[in-house]
Amino acid sequence: MAEKGSPRDYYQIQEQVNPLRQYEGLFARAKNMITPAMVRAFSNRESVSMLALGSATGKNLNAFKGLYSHLRQRGKKASDKILLLDINQQPLEAAKAENQGEDSEKVGFARGDIRDMGKAGVQSESQDLIVSDYTLNFMPDQAGVEQAISEISRVSKVKGAVLLRFGNELAPSPQSPKSSFESPTKKGTQAGFGVLLIESRLILALAKKYNLNLESFDTEVTTDKDGNVRISYAFLLRKLPSPEAAKK
Repeated sequence: MAEKGSPRDYYQIQEQVNPLRQYEGLFARAKNMITPAMVRAFSNRESVSMLALGSATGKNLNAFKGLYSHLRQRGKKASDKILLLDINQQPLEAAKAENQGEDSEKVGFARGDIRDMGKAGVQSESQDLIVSDYTLNFMPDQAGVEQAISEISRVSKVKGAVLLRFGNELAPSPQSPKSSFESPTKKGTQAGFGVLLIESRLILALAKKYNLNLESFDTEVTTDKDGNVRISYAFLLRKLPSPEAAKK
């Protein structure tokens, strides 16, 4: 058995937890949440920096490039940057190998923990868009979720956008009373791996604490092969000026 968090575990999670960790689903929902005004704002910027947290696979990379193209409809710039950050080296190497075609020269890769992105060289207020697709569900506990939200706020530019998707269980089905999950916000198991279940009110409270304003949201209910009913949330947040800066 590989040590928890090793690249081998990562790939097993990718194979068994999907399709919950696909950017395609998040991208489809993002297009419904991202307003034309937001697209215009991104298109008019001299340069754009985008950061994807975790889930560094070739398929997700291509979907993230698609999101970049959607936001830069009025023209891309040579200075635009796309960064994939993942705690495991092996998926980063795999994504590098698949980084081909349009916009491949804009993509960078970094290994690091989203709870301390400074160690990976991600500077404060450097990102126009940050995407986290279920990565928060793989934090060890609620303290880890708060550290991640704090770091997301730190590296986001003022008025920058943050797109989060995370999941929680609604209820086990009558046909499957012994759910593999425990109660919300506690660790359960999915495909044999620890998964933190996150309530929306936790993210809303942390967003408020770390100066992120909820712009829009979407929810989706799914049923897995065992009949467990789950809900996933997609939040679009915007970084607000600090209270001190707002007073000036």
